Amino acid sequence: MILILVSFLIIGYSHAQNRSVLISGKMNSLNDGDIVNINVSEYGYPLSMFDNEFSCTLNNHCFHLSLPVTNHPLLIDVSFKQRIPKSADANKLNRLLLTNYIIEKCDKIKLIEQNGKYTFSGKGARKFKLSQQLNIISSKYSGGFAYDNPKDVLIRYKKQDSSFLEKIALIERNKKYISPDAFNLLKADCLGDLFARSNGLTNMSDSERRIAISSLSKYKSQIPERYLALSEFNKKDILIYSSNYTYWGLPEKYNLDSCYKMNRPFSKSSYYHYLMSSYKGGLRERLLMNYIIPQLDSSGSVLPYVDSTLNILKIACFKNLLYELKSHRQPGAKAFNFSLPDTSGKTYRFSDYKGKIILIDFWFTGCGSCATAKPFVEKVEKKFQGKQVVFFTVNNDRDKSTWVKSVKSGRYTSDYGINLFTEGKAFNHPISKYYNIDGGPYFILIGKNGLLTTIPENPSNDNGQQLTALIERELRK
Repeated sequence: MILILVSFLIIGYSHAQNRSVLISGKMNSLNDGDIVNINVSEYGYPLSMFDNEFSCTLNNHCFHLSLPVTNHPLLIDVSFKQRIPKSADANKLNRLLLTNYIIEKCDKIKLIEQNGKYTFSGKGARKFKLSQQLNIISSKYSGGFAYDNPKDVLIRYKKQDSSFLEKIALIERNKKYISPDAFNLLKADCLGDLFARSNGLTNMSDSERRIAISSLSKYKSQIPERYLALSEFNKKDILIYSSNYTYWGLPEKYNLDSCYKMNRPFSKSSYYHYLMSSYKGGLRERLLMNYIIPQLDSSGSVLPYVDSTLNILKIACFKNLLYELKSHRQPGAKAFNFSLPDTSGKTYRFSDYKGKIILIDFWFTGCGSCATAKPFVEKVEKKFQGKQVVFFTVNNDRDKSTWVKSVKSGRYTSDYGINLFTEGKAFNHPISKYYNIDGGPYFILIGKNGLLTTIPENPSNDNGQQLTALIERELRK
């Protein structure tokens, strides 16, 4: 009986090992005790709440991580953090980053870094080498133009076309060496980059955009039609895992074809009905999620489309997420019961502020919009000093010293608020996940009853008028 049990345990362990991905490496440019972070992404932005992060420390410059996987490819980002942070080494750490590398079950990949350059070996290493080459091609064509200058639009299109042709040729030469799913994911990412070449038009004035569109009308693309005929390609189930294709590429293609070229303004209802009628299956569900999730925090709400989307969703994790976020974002939703430290280590609990109106301002170091919003938030904070209103800022940095330094700088926060930290968990902290925070600034206003009010607009957009009116309304209750 004992022998049988041991046999089953061994078989089960072996099966788990075979399904996992083993990634090991040697980082010669880093020191023992430095940290390796691997972010495993199933869907990418804006569905980063499905991401998982794994970490380990370097020992003799080496690391070893076993990552759980699914039946489809996943994307990983590999980053590094020094045990003793040195600001002078920030550029070095950035150069060591690996972004958007594909892993699949049973991969056993070893990477060796020397003087900032990587070599890859082991099962699955072919995909890493391919991604490395694709990134080099993208970098080669990335400069020499301004994204929002109408005079540069043809330069950008020609460069992006050349980049696409070079990358897709490389992917097709490697097709027999990688899985069909990996091939189609890489192809989708290339198409996403191609279609996103028009995103600079968004920031142009109407007159500048007309100049750009006039130039494009005379441009003859070198992309063969077989790559642009998407009806069959869009039937592939694997496409729902490509953020590049579904969040950047296809929406920008719609903006160009249905808005800019037709000289029409973007309409939320038109775009929603376009997605509902023009796509099917998992791809439609992913496009709808990409559209709705980022806008649940905006004053121009997409809430009217949430219920109709929930009715057609069949992917369980999408449906569960949208139900959850709907319940966390709508006015009347229960606020998250947080417990977070300030710069001195003192813990502040949401439950200690019953009967108070609470504004939470989420931010992170390096967020330009957060810094822009600061004086407008401070104006509102000053106005309500001495009233039953409490102002919290919640920071999503990974490094505490970075947060403390930013607080002391006064660039992002004022002396009127209470500054709290997500303890290095950043966007993976429960409060960030509860409200689906993946950027900044983001504002949550909570009434005296502990329930969410209307989501406030960024105070820098209207000089704080809406936020002031919302707080005054809550005070009158």
